[in-house]
Amino acid sequence: MANLTPGDVIKQLQAGSHAGLYYLYGKDVAGVAAFTKRLIKKLDGDVQKYDGRDLDLEQLADAVGQYSMFAQTNVILINDPPAEDWSADRIQSFLKCLEDVPPSTVVICNVTGFDVCGGKKAPTPKHKKLIDFFGKHGVVCNFEAKTAAQLVKPMMERASRSGCSLSRQNAEQIAQLCLCDTMRIGNELDKLCAYAEGGEITGEAISMLVAREDSLNAFALARAVTARNGRAAMEALDILSQQRNEPVMLLSAITSAFLDLYRVKAAQAAGKHHEHVLEDFSYKGREFAVKNAFRDAGKSSLEQMRACVLILRDTDAALKSTRLDGRILIEEAITRMLAVER
Repeated sequence: MANLTPGDVIKQLQAGSHAGLYYLYGKDVAGVAAFTKRLIKKLDGDVQKYDGRDLDLEQLADAVGQYSMFAQTNVILINDPPAEDWSADRIQSFLKCLEDVPPSTVVICNVTGFDVCGGKKAPTPKHKKLIDFFGKHGVVCNFEAKTAAQLVKPMMERASRSGCSLSRQNAEQIAQLCLCDTMRIGNELDKLCAYAEGGEITGEAISMLVAREDSLNAFALARAVTARNGRAAMEALDILSQQRNEPVMLLSAITSAFLDLYRVKAAQAAGKHHEHVLEDFSYKGREFAVKNAFRDAGKSSLEQMRACVLILRDTDAALKSTRLDGRILIEEAITRMLAVER
């Protein structure tokens, strides 16, 4: 068939038609999970669920060929098939199980536990092989990340259904704090509605109850370093340490923030603008990160950013190759970055 939107798939089902294969993935993980449930409900069949990480291919082949005794449709759900960890032979064997799916069987692969793009713009080669196969023989749905502006209306409606009021401005603030992660937004909204007890969800409640995403705190650290504010940088590090106990993950968050700044400085040096960075580096759903970087990048130079990224690279290598205290290594890296000339 083709790559379709979730709405197109629902229209097909309402018209009494369905594909034999569905591959659901994307940055909107909550959207993938919610649509999977909706799709299964629409198919109204017996469901067999498999964890892609422990998938027995012989068992899968038998399941695909089965006919349901109690329903018209035999639905097979495979969550998180880890193609990147599979050999080429295993991928081929997996796809062979799905070459001749009977008309009464529907196989759904949904990805909710990892990014098939590996942090880049397009799916990795192994995941692309699966996506291409499903696109040729069935349906592929990519649930792209939504912007804060796109999330505002459904957030306000969700709050209203819980008996609470939420202003557009406060809804956008929640979305940005949650990095437009729909699953986290839902959890935070439930918490805020319970706290509001049928009243208004205020900015004060949001500040008190919604934890700042570590990427925002990492950016605060990067901003402090470029402004040569050592105290603010260490305070941001303390907050990040509470969110990310593992030094490697902590350093990864910090490095990501500096790469945002470095990309923006490189774009400015090349005469590029906000839209170019969004397009070239797939920042959809994280537009505010680019906006913040353009706002603060003027305080630093491209050479300073390059030097900071190299310091972080060396720190990452040290973290993974020595037994020295990770927190001390990161503090040393921050100290060295503070000393870099602008």
